[in-house]
Amino acid sequence: MKKLIKIISLLLLLTLPLKAHSFDILSWFPLDKVDCWCFTNEEKRACHTWICVQVFDGQYWELAFGKDCVDTYWGVGLEQNFVWKGYVDDMGMWATGDWRFSLDWLDFLAVAEYCSTKEGPCEKTVQIDQKIFPVYVVIPDDLRDHGFPYTISYPQWIRMYNNDGSEWKAKYYWTVTYDWDVLWLDWDQKYHRCLKIHFIELADFGFIDETWWLAEGLGPIRICSTAYGSNWEEQASACITLHEILWTE
Repeated sequence: MKKLIKIISLLLLLTLPLKAHSFDILSWFPLDKVDCWCFTNEEKRACHTWICVQVFDGQYWELAFGKDCVDTYWGVGLEQNFVWKGYVDDMGMWATGDWRFSLDWLDFLAVAEYCSTKEGPCEKTVQIDQKIFPVYVVIPDDLRDHGFPYTISYPQWIRMYNNDGSEWKAKYYWTVTYDWDVLWLDWDQKYHRCLKIHFIELADFGFIDETWWLAEGLGPIRICSTAYGSNWEEQASACITLHEILWTE
């Protein structure tokens, strides 16, 4: 009977109209309703990741990525935690930079800015085909105007300032593709219609291939990330799946 229910629920989802024009960012990434998303590593079940959110003035967001194992997301193989920051505005949801911390959160390691140029003022937008985009787009507001799959691609610079006073700057070619998907989630025993976001961050020294699945009303329910070296050899990889949501009271 449970198998039959799963099949029926999947068929119902597949027959729903998946149109981007009904798209609302906060319905797919409910920053205003969630305190933390809690994930389990799919291969290393003892390893967990927490993504906790803070929103300021209804617009500015910070996502703190913490983990209890080195070999899981974020930064597979790195003894680091990560705080991502950005905005939600009339251009969509976009990121402006990040902070890096030690695994126990006690030591600040570095701050990074996402810019359109290597030097000078850190401009946060880039013009492509006479249209302005955030330099690090997460979810553009104009998805409702496009058929899926929809791909955006352009260069960006990451300027990183380490706590020892050194600097590191790198040019990335940022490509992100948006599409629809349906994903089964063990946590609530349901299929979910998902906005699937596939990120490619390409640089001279390698690239990161990462996919997020955002379920309507829940936010991220699965993330897979693989890092490759300059010769395209796989260096580190992990997939994490949602096992709990801590909702804002």
